[in-house]
Amino acid sequence: MKPTAYVIASDPAFVNWLAHAIDGVEFTPLRVVSPADFVDQLDRMAKADLVLFEMDVAEVERRCAMLEQLLDHLPDVAVAAIGREPHPDVVLQAMRAGARDFWVMHRDDASLAQSAARLMRRSQANPTTAKPAKQQGKVWTVASSHPLDGIGFTTAHLALALADGFERRQSDPSRRVLLLDCASPAGAGSIFLNLTAAYTVLDALGDVYRCDQTLIDTAFVRHSSGVYVLSLPENLLGAPQLDAETLGRLIGVLRGLFTEIVMGIDGHAGVPVLSSVLPLADRLVWLADQSILRSRQSKHLLRALRMDGVSLPRIGLLVDAYQKRLGLEPEHLAELLEIPLLGTLTGEPAARIQSMNTGDPMFKLFPRDPFVNDIRELARSLRDQTDTMAAPKTQSGLLKRWIS
Repeated sequence: MKPTAYVIASDPAFVNWLAHAIDGVEFTPLRVVSPADFVDQLDRMAKADLVLFEMDVAEVERRCAMLEQLLDHLPDVAVAAIGREPHPDVVLQAMRAGARDFWVMHRDDASLAQSAARLMRRSQANPTTAKPAKQQGKVWTVASSHPLDGIGFTTAHLALALADGFERRQSDPSRRVLLLDCASPAGAGSIFLNLTAAYTVLDALGDVYRCDQTLIDTAFVRHSSGVYVLSLPENLLGAPQLDAETLGRLIGVLRGLFTEIVMGIDGHAGVPVLSSVLPLADRLVWLADQSILRSRQSKHLLRALRMDGVSLPRIGLLVDAYQKRLGLEPEHLAELLEIPLLGTLTGEPAARIQSMNTGDPMFKLFPRDPFVNDIRELARSLRDQTDTMAAPKTQSGLLKRWIS
């Protein structure tokens, strides 16, 4: 039995084009005179494998309203938009309404059959049969009040520690880890892993309504460890312009496709964005150092978030690049910021700089550096849902020299 596709278009030429371009699919025109008429057709479309909406400048708002109505009624049906030209505003409105693709007449013919097959694989064959709930991935968010290279460095190494290959080789082989680097400096996560990312967070925000496994496998850059990486473009100047609602939607989509997401973000994203995305975390790690200036910045931002009533899920303070007798001690900093102390990241500053510059992880360059043990302990603490990281083991000077 052929798959069924309904085509809502004013011009019958669209049906003829689709029938010639895609074999094995029965395309049925659906004439809709008014929104009320469209509502009457919703039950009929429940049996469809694919529904296509013609979009142009004159009709885009009305058709987008219908598309949203359809997805409210039948959220599992595959939906795409078709048109004679890819007008940017029309394409954007169609994607925001829920279209998973936009096909242009006589331009996309070579790839049309493959695109249609991919969409229909996602269509629910029997909408009345409930699908088992899919396990949602965990989101570990590392946030700071200000741009800090430590965010990208920490999140990159945390993702590696969570991924197969760096954490005792006991990981589930089906585990999929994503580094979602929305922090500044832009692109730091990719740079510290020696990756060049053509597809960025900004691209993913534009594709949020058609983000699926195929897009991830073809567009997301992947580290040799298996970690997927999605960063801001490194040539981005100034603070990133992130839309709070769209970023929240993207996180929701990605957590259905990954086992664990390590997200980095800072205060330059703005309070509205942070207010939207921080509550989505399963655990919030607040990254700060021992400087008075940045400690005060953290205090002001945390106060602003609390005044807005923002939920900060299981927040814990992680003191980066900690050194004894350098400045604020972790316990005092936690008291100043009014958040529990999670732990510290230590290690040799020169080793960290070398790792940043070469793009080789600390796990490879300096496997005995204290930072490596700290990151692994952070990963364990997140997974085991403990309130604090275990204290680092101390060694006598002679023993340390002997094994180093």
